[in-house]
Amino acid sequence: MKPLLTQGENSVLEVAKAVCDVTETTPFAKMRIADVVRIEGSGISDDLYRYALSAHFDVLIAKHNKAFLAIEFDGAGHAPANDAKKALLCDRFGIPMVRVTEKHLDAKQFGDTAVGFFIWQLFCVDAFLAEYGSDSYERYDPYFFASIPGKSRNWPFAYSERWRARLERPFRAAADKFDSSVRDFYAHGILQFGTIFSTFHKGLECCSVYAQRVGRDQIIFGEAELAVEIHGLAQRRFELFGEIATFTEGLAAEKMYRQGMAFLEGNCAPTSEEYIRLKSREWKANGFKLSKALNVKPW
Repeated sequence: MKPLLTQGENSVLEVAKAVCDVTETTPFAKMRIADVVRIEGSGISDDLYRYALSAHFDVLIAKHNKAFLAIEFDGAGHAPANDAKKALLCDRFGIPMVRVTEKHLDAKQFGDTAVGFFIWQLFCVDAFLAEYGSDSYERYDPYFFASIPGKSRNWPFAYSERWRARLERPFRAAADKFDSSVRDFYAHGILQFGTIFSTFHKGLECCSVYAQRVGRDQIIFGEAELAVEIHGLAQRRFELFGEIATFTEGLAAEKMYRQGMAFLEGNCAPTSEEYIRLKSREWKANGFKLSKALNVKPW
C-alpha cells in the first residue's frame, strides 16, 4: 500500500495535532481546496477551477468548522507552477497558508518547532488585533504575551531570555573567569548588562546575532536566520504574522548558550565584539533593515 502522507507531511500533521489539542481546533490532512471554499460562480479562471477540484492542502487547521490555517510542506515532488496556483487561490479566497520545509521542522525552541510557532503566531495575531487593532501605538510582538491558553508556562515565547537565564547559575559559579568589566554583574547573576544582540529583517526573512560579553571586547555568540512564505492574509494580519524575530533570536541565543557552556569548560575561545558590527554591516549591505538591537556599538 502507498503511504497517504510523506514523512515531512506527517511530521507537520503531528505538530498541528499537538497545537490543535489545546486550542479547540481540528487538523485535517489532504483536504481538497474545492471542499474548503466555494469555487462555483467565483469568477476564477477555468485553469484555477480545475486545479481547485483536484488539488489539496497538505495540512489544514479548522476553527469553528472553517479554514483557519493551511500548511504546505515543500518536499520533493512539489511543482512550482502548481504552488503558484495554490497561492493565487489562497490570496483570492483569503485562506491563510504558510509554506514550510524540513528546516522549519528542525528549528526547535523548548519543544516548539518553527512550524508550531507559526500556528501559535496566527492565534496571537488575531488575539492582538481583537484587543488592540484600532490602536496604532500598540506594537505587536509574540514575546509580549505573558500567557497563552494551552501553554503551560508564562512568557512562552521568550525563548532568548530563557537561554540566557540558563547561563546565570554557571556564570555566577565561575565569576572568577571573567574580567572586571562584567565580573561583578555575573557574580550576582545579572547577565542582562552583558547581553548584546541585533536582529535584521528583509521582507519575510529574519536574521539575528545574540551574544554575551565575557570580557572587554570579548563575546560568545550565536547567529541564526529564518524565513517564512505566507499567503491569504489581509494586509495587517500579513504584516504581524511576519514578526518572527522572537523565534529567530531564540535560535541564535541557543547557540550562544552552548558556546557559553563550552567557554566555561575551556573548549571555546571568545570572539571580538567587532564581529557583531561586521555582521550587521553585512546584513545591511544585503538589503536587510535593523529591527531590534541591544547594547550594540554603532557600526
